[in-house]
Amino acid sequence: MAAHGEGIDFLKTQVLQSLKESAGYLSGQAIAEKLGISRTAIWKNVRQLQADGYQIEAVPNRGYRLIKGEDVLSREELLLLMDDRWIARYVVFYAETDSTNVRVKALAEMGEPEGTLVVADCQVAGKGRLGRWWSSPRGTGISMSLLLRPAFAPRFAPMITLVCALAVCRAIRTCTGLPALIKWPNDIVINGKKVCGILTEMSSEEEAISYVVVGIGINVNTPEFPPEAGVTATSCYLENGRTVNRAWMISVCMRELKDCYENLLYAKDLSGLLDEYSQYMVNKGKRVRVLGTAQAPGSAQAPGSAQAPGVAQAPGVAQAPGSAQAPGVAQAPGSAQAPGNAQPTGGVQPGGSAQDVRDQDVQAPGGSGELSGVAMGVSPQGALQVMDDDGVLHEVISGEVSVRGVYGYAE
Repeated sequence: MAAHGEGIDFLKTQVLQSLKESAGYLSGQAIAEKLGISRTAIWKNVRQLQADGYQIEAVPNRGYRLIKGEDVLSREELLLLMDDRWIARYVVFYAETDSTNVRVKALAEMGEPEGTLVVADCQVAGKGRLGRWWSSPRGTGISMSLLLRPAFAPRFAPMITLVCALAVCRAIRTCTGLPALIKWPNDIVINGKKVCGILTEMSSEEEAISYVVVGIGINVNTPEFPPEAGVTATSCYLENGRTVNRAWMISVCMRELKDCYENLLYAKDLSGLLDEYSQYMVNKGKRVRVLGTAQAPGSAQAPGSAQAPGVAQAPGVAQAPGSAQAPGVAQAPGSAQAPGNAQPTGGVQPGGSAQDVRDQDVQAPGGSGELSGVAMGVSPQGALQVMDDDGVLHEVISGEVSVRGVYGYAE
């Protein structure tokens, strides 16, 4: 498919790679001989790269020189950084789109393979919690969605959100050196402020998953936020004053996600990742308040059919009669945000993440829908373990989680 970058797109990638490998000027003739094409074709591809945002100097009798240090997000840049792993082998890039989750769901319905990645430099119709519409401005953040087709039952799907959070946390730490932490189940925070959100949607039938779409939004080089968002939102740039090449961060995210996801596929739980997840968990040992709680069957509270962290049912997918709904699968209206950018200016939504499933009105016994206590960790199945004030351990599988010292919660 053309979207996968065959034909002329592949040639443009090769021209870009040649320029990146050169320490100085590289003549059009040298590139033409290397690639076996005409100098005119080289010139056309250089012009296309310049239109994409690359700063390329063209000097007569010397050739072309790529100016280093540019944060250009393009399909060619992404392809150069991805290796032959199955994940993100197929990359679709949009300079602007409505929602990367919507694009991936359309590709999934067309039968595109697991590992297809959609990236947008600008997203104009992403969707956050409570159905709010948000956009992601050009040139500052990461909006991407990944197609997965896991070969396990829908009940295991909620753990995908947690392994993706761990992968992104690793990537941010690697690319920036910043102390990124995970706010269960789907936010990444730095110094108490949200830098990333994850939205996972699933389409399933009976006991089989058709596909899972994981949307990831990261505030990377955002220089400022509106006052109302700046209280709870941050970016990597605001935390350390340095810009990061977004394509590089995406490639690191994919590398780490492959490792975490394959671990989950093998173990069918988080046992192989639990120690590391707990190490990065900002909730652990903190006073938390969970609103709209649903708790795991067999925990202190088991109110019938419960929801789970971070998975929403893809729109238009009806549950098969007589089939059991996986914990945490809720109908997700319309399109989904490549989340984490919950302000029109690209800021992260205050006090929450872009996730439909945690906005469902799931009530605890007695109708309070609220649980307070100390977060003790995460179970191998991904539930948040909370010790209440009476010493009872609850395993929470959904809810809006407030953590003392994070997003301003201080009581």
